[in-house]
Formats: sequence, structure tokens, C-alpha cells
Amino acid sequence: MADTHNSLGSLAQRQKDYPKAEKWYVKSLETRLEISAVTVKEVQEQQQFLAQSYTSLGNLYCDMEEYVKALDNLGYAKECYIKGFNKAHPKVAWAVEAQAAVHKKTRNYRMAQECIDEAIAIRRALQDKGDGKALFAKELEKDQSTL
Repeated sequence: MADTHNSLGSLAQRQKDYPKAEKWYVKSLETRLEISAVTVKEVQEQQQFLAQSYTSLGNLYCDMEEYVKALDNLGYAKECYIKGFNKAHPKVAWAVEAQAAVHKKTRNYRMAQECIDEAIAIRRALQDKGDGKALFAKELEKDQSTL
């Protein structure tokens, strides 16, 4: 159900129907908050699901130019990704990159730079563990050009 609500929110957002998108994203978040997680694995999965909802809301609020709400939700997303995976997971970098985008829109370039630096550090560490594979080469290149 939560995935469906999130997908409907994404569709409404692409159609620029922001009030409807917010309604669907909030419904998705509420559904995910109701999940009864008991085991460590279930708690981690719930955190991953919550992170998706918070990321969706953060990106929506950025589109709506409600930057404080955007940063709040992206901060929650980052926390949930860390709890659901770990602090060096690539999805943490996604949340941090989204925070950087908000900071750029608000002309807070120092914070944007700090976020991009953090994303680069996460991706570079993962890339270094990749035994020469180009795991995150595109993302690293994009982050470095943004920086």
C-alpha cells in the first residue's frame, strides 16, 4: 500500500499537482509508520521505507520552494538511511545530494559544498572498495562537477 501511495505521489508531482502529491506522500509515510517492526531486520527495513517517504517529501517541498520543510524531511531521510543501512551506504549520499540541491537553491553555498563533500566521501570510499570497477564513477563525476 505504501509503495502505491508513494508512486501516486510521484505521478502527481510530475504533473505539478503538488497538493495531491503531498497527500499521497503523507499517506505513504503514515502507512509505513504503522508497520509493526520487531526484529532488527524488520526495524532496518522499516527505516529504509521511511527514508523513501521522507526523500519523496523532501524533493516535493523543494519543488514547492518550501525549503525548510525540504531540509527537515531530507534530514529525516538521511537518518533513516543510516539506521536502515549504514552511514556509508550510497542511499545516504542520495539524501545528502538532495540536501545540497536545496542549499544551492537557497544560495547557502557553504552548506551545499559541505553536503557535496560528504556525498563524494561516501561514493569515493565505495568506489575504492570496488576492486577497480566503475561502481559510482558517474555519480562521483557529477558531484565533483557540482562542487
